[in-house]
Amino acid sequence: MPWLLLLLLGSVAGVGYVGEKYTVYTLGQDKKRYENLLDDACHKTARLRVELDTMQVPRTLESRIKELNLGLVQPQPEQILRLVEPTAGGTAGRSGTEPFVNQGAGAQPPRPQAPASYALAPAMRSSLPR
Repeated sequence: MPWLLLLLLGSVAGVGYVGEKYTVYTLGQDKKRYENLLDDACHKTARLRVELDTMQVPRTLESRIKELNLGLVQPQPEQILRLVEPTAGGTAGRSGTEPFVNQGAGAQPPRPQAPASYALAPAMRSSLPR
């Protein structure tokens, strides 16, 4: 009878060993699959970065505008508004000591014209609803 108990104990240990080996094998396969997915994602990211950089080149943008016949032109220098980054104190381009002078009831500070990357061509501007 003791030999039967020893045989049963050895069988349980063998099944446990094989089960653990199978777990190690499947985890190795999963690791390899995820490494391949990560490698593919890195290659795709690099390819898309190059594509984005190419698409942002002004020469490429201008050729696409002409190709798609969008009618866009470069803005005039007076249409370009340069914005100053605000400082930590919250004032941009001002010392913060000079107040806004109210020039009458309901007066507002002057609103600059918002710049556009490209201004509409005159032919397209006249076709817009007013």
